Amino acid sequence: MTFASTAGAVESRNGIRIIPDRASNNWSPDRLLPAVGNRKPAEALDEVLAAIRERYGKRTAGIVAMQLEYPQQDAP
Repeated sequence: MTFASTAGAVESRNGIRIIPDRASNNWSPDRLLPAVGNRKPAEALDEVLAAIRERYGKRTAGIVAMQLEYPQQDAP
């Protein structure tokens, strides 16, 4: 499931067109993840995976990490 502020396709840096499943300019704050800011990519990914784990459970976070081929010590 993909989310965006507009319904139009977004093109990735590698030219992949991503069409959001849902579009809205007014997402509930509890549905938003914190901005990456100046954090290192691995730190940001760890935080996002922790947020996924909190929202959807450890197994889902483990599946996401596996899809990204990102090792996690506490993955199922």
